[in-house]
Amino acid sequence: MVFDGREGPGADRGGTAQGIRIFYARKPVTADEEIYRMVTGSRDRGRLTVVSSDRQVAGFARRHKASAMGAGEFIEKAERALARTGEKGEKPETVDTGEWARYFGLDDG
Repeated sequence: MVFDGREGPGADRGGTAQGIRIFYARKPVTADEEIYRMVTGSRDRGRLTVVSSDRQVAGFARRHKASAMGAGEFIEKAERALARTGEKGEKPETVDTGEWARYFGLDDG
């Protein structure tokens, strides 16, 4: 996941949240530009999924053989995955899909 970065001390450097790698583009590079760079630089684009509701970004990913989905679809898939149970009846690790919805600006809260 790539977000526009912040400048200055304490700017986010990224990490992992709920199993998803988080990156912040370093200004003056935008998140979209960083996504373009990551897609074109990937040796295995078939394993990439670009989550963006921006049609231009999603189209770029698809033209370069990566998969793409909108933010709303990502949230729906995450919620469906959480609703499924494993073979022994265990539920997958709890994930706060509301947190991801806030990241994507899909939640008013």
